Amino acid sequence: MPRRIAMALALTFTTIVMFGVIAVGAQTGVFGGEKATKKVTQPATLAPPPPPPTAAPTQVPTPIVVIDYQYVDDPAPTAPPAPTKPAPTPTAQPRSDDREEQPAVPPAPAPRTSVPPPATAAPQPTQPTAPPPSTPQEPPEHGDD
Repeated sequence: MPRRIAMALALTFTTIVMFGVIAVGAQTGVFGGEKATKKVTQPATLAPPPPPPTAAPTQVPTPIVVIDYQYVDDPAPTAPPAPTKPAPTPTAQPRSDDREEQPAVPPAPAPRTSVPPPATAAPQPTQPTAPPPSTPQEPPEHGDD
């Protein structure tokens, strides 16, 4: 309840202060009104200011306007080709038996499919179990009683 009372008092105090600020501002002419318009409509009693001295005209350079654009198409820079290594040559001589067993053309690889293999179910997680209590234990007694 004290919090609600404090909030109500703060709102009341703020409202009263704001009405006071607006009333004082209206009397001084901050927000307009008759006093402000009377001050504006009164003729000035000061003498007009003297005209500013005229400066000698200076030569203004003529601006250059570019209206013709020339587009130059520069190709992208090319990187030098990467050096290639020759294929290594075999150092061992194949046996005469191996030549007869190897086919002249290697078999074509099996075509790849985009179908993923069937998903297998994940094993169920198991939680460790605590060993059963052997005998109930009583808490130790304190000698402070």
